[in-house]
Parts: sequence; structure tokens; C-alpha cells
Amino acid sequence: MTVSSPRMPDFIIIGSMKSGTTTLHEDLDLHPDVVMSSWKEPGYFVGPDFGGPAKLPLPAARTADYIKLFENVRDDQICGESSTHYTKSPKLNNAAQNIYDRLGPNTKLIYVMRDPVKRAISQYGHEFQHGETDVPTLSDAIDSYAPIINTSRYAMQLESYRALFPAENILCLKFENIMTDRQGYVEKVLEFLGADVSKMPKLDEGVVRNTAEARRSWSGWARQLRAWPFFQTQIEPRLPHSVLKFAKSFVTKPPRKIELGGDKQELEARILAKLSAEDLAVYKAAQ
Repeated sequence: MTVSSPRMPDFIIIGSMKSGTTTLHEDLDLHPDVVMSSWKEPGYFVGPDFGGPAKLPLPAARTADYIKLFENVRDDQICGESSTHYTKSPKLNNAAQNIYDRLGPNTKLIYVMRDPVKRAISQYGHEFQHGETDVPTLSDAIDSYAPIINTSRYAMQLESYRALFPAENILCLKFENIMTDRQGYVEKVLEFLGADVSKMPKLDEGVVRNTAEARRSWSGWARQLRAWPFFQTQIEPRLPHSVLKFAKSFVTKPPRKIELGGDKQELEARILAKLSAEDLAVYKAAQ
């Protein structure tokens, strides 16, 4: 008797953080031939089953949970997941090698980049307001909280992927283009994946997910509930967005106020000075 291997993703949105990956993830899931994992940010390939941390800061997927994300995908469908943790080196290492070893070189990778300075500022705001860092000001973070700079080092983050995967299997996109032509942006991704673009429904371009304006801090118990794999994979996907939005107002509170700690233009210049010419070139060349 032959035991078939469990279905695994055909493609992965590998990052970067605060660059519209949630919106892209949910838009792709509207296509009838594309199935996105119900658990966004599983972080499996940098999690404990690969020697990484158990929390990223929410719990990382273990193999049993990860396999279940794709077990109902039909043979004629394409499936994928999105984990910005896969481009957070050196904080989280070996994602590229782990993906290559488990999924092989034919896996398609999508790397969404945003203006690297604005992205770094947004990441600091996100992590400070969610209690993932207590660095009191953006000015302090620029010098003492390396993850916000390293995640914008696009050339460095891509280096290990480009060493392992064929160039034609890596699609680099600009976040800013989703704001000017969202339908075309998603269709470009579908073409890359080999999906039938004509089946993509018309998008409501006024809906963008996970924005800074919508950011609120989750209570401790609600944060634990959101981290529970069963809730992420079986409950949350079945709840209408309107219901989730309404419920969120009761289990969250206004976020902590962000302090810049200096002149904004001067802070932006300091961030830019920490990036290489190669990082900027990679961003400029993205589609």
C-alpha cells in the first residue's frame, strides 16, 4: 500500500512585514483555484520543528497543525501561506534552507517590499503598540532595536533565497503598487502562480487589511485566543469580517502612543543611512 505525502504549499508569501501581505493573502483567497492557509503567519519554517522559537511572538505552527492547513486542497487548486517571519534574518534564521529542503526548488516565493524607511517606522509602531518591544521612542529603536532596520535590508533578506531558488520562482513586488492598481497587482501574482486570471473576482479596492489606522492592542486573554491554532483555522475563517470587526472593539483597547523622540525627517535620514545601496536597488527593481 502506497501512503501519499501530505499536501504542502505550492507558494509562500515570505514578507516583508508591514507591506500589505495580509491584504494580498486575503485577495488571493478569493480566487476559486487558489487556497490560502486559514492561519496567516504560521511561521512554520522558522518555528520549533526547525530549531526555532516556539513563539514568533504568537505560537509558531508545528508539523501536525501545518499539514492540516492544506489537507482539503483539491489537486486542481494551488495553495499557499504567508509568513513575514521568513524574511526576518538574523533574528529568525534558515527559512530559505528549510523551505528548500522540505518543499523543493519549484516552490514559488513572493516578496512584497515597501519603502524601506516607512516600513521600518511602521514595524516599530506595530511592535511597540502590541507590547513586543518596550524601546520607548523611534529614535532609540533606530540605534538599539535592530529588527526594524534588518527587516528593511531587502538585499540581505533575499540573499539566501536567491542562492537556492531559480530567479523565475521569486516574484518581488512593491507594496505601493497595490495602492494604485490593486486588481492588476493581484492579477500579476496570479499569472506568476499559473492561475487563470479571468476567474479573479472584482476586488473592493477600498478594503485594505491590518492598517496602522485600525491598530488596537489586544487584551491578554484575547491574544491567547487568537494564537490558538483551532481558533485560527476553524473558527476565525468562518466568521464574517463585520462580526470580527465588531467583536474586536470589545476585546481591544486603544494602543500605546508612539513617541518619535526627534525630528521625523532626521529620523528618516538615520534609517536610510543604515541601508545599503543594494537594499535600495532591490526595492527599486521590484514590480
